[in-house]
Amino acid sequence: MAGKRRRLIPPPEEAAEEVDHISHLPDAIIHHIFSFLPFKDVVKTSLLCKQWRFFWTSTPYIDISLPSKGVVSSISRALNLCTATKIEKFHVDATVSDLYINTELDQWFRFAVARKVEDVSLAFGHCYHYVPRILCKCKSLVSLRVSRCCFSREITIRWPALKKLCLEENFMDEDGIMKIWSGCPVLESLTLRYIITRNLRIESRSLRELVIDGLYISSLDISAPNLLSLGLSSRLVVKDFRLNGVSSLAAATCLTFPTS
Repeated sequence: MAGKRRRLIPPPEEAAEEVDHISHLPDAIIHHIFSFLPFKDVVKTSLLCKQWRFFWTSTPYIDISLPSKGVVSSISRALNLCTATKIEKFHVDATVSDLYINTELDQWFRFAVARKVEDVSLAFGHCYHYVPRILCKCKSLVSLRVSRCCFSREITIRWPALKKLCLEENFMDEDGIMKIWSGCPVLESLTLRYIITRNLRIESRSLRELVIDGLYISSLDISAPNLLSLGLSSRLVVKDFRLNGVSSLAAATCLTFPTS
């Protein structure tokens, strides 16, 4: 029988169109996804489609990796295109050993501080660098990590909102340490790893959590009446150790860290 056959497969024009679910997500969710990506990959999302060409410029989460000095100028150009009025996170991880990126670093952190950055990380893999001066007076900082950095003797620390601080492999004298304590009136969590100093005195009424990981400190004096948790690494050697007024201390532990 030559009757008409029932059409089971619709022609192309009747087929359902593919839906781009990601592009229809709220901006806040897309930016949250961006927060897990390195900045270079966030910028690359501009190639996905025409709609995404400039979307990356509004991200408040910036995570910069510097494997070489060759990418510095590209990052500077990308930051100049950013339109976000508020930066939540600004992380810079530099394995490059070239000292001539200080000017660019100052510009990058000036960009972040002007946008009231809250979470900052600055880490170097080789030689030591000075912490950008503009960062030392960032009133919006809530969390800060610096690794292989030095603080200039002439700087003044003003971190009125800082609650979490991590210092790794830093040269610190007693005056520099006291500047930090006096500039962090609401500091709650402090982590010190391989701090190079002779005498370490920690004096804070707001501090609740303290972790110290290092090799040798001649004198360690802790005065923190609201301290709840104290962690000391098993490899830490202290010649003179004093705890003063830590009546709130609820837990003291010996921590084991992996060796690199």
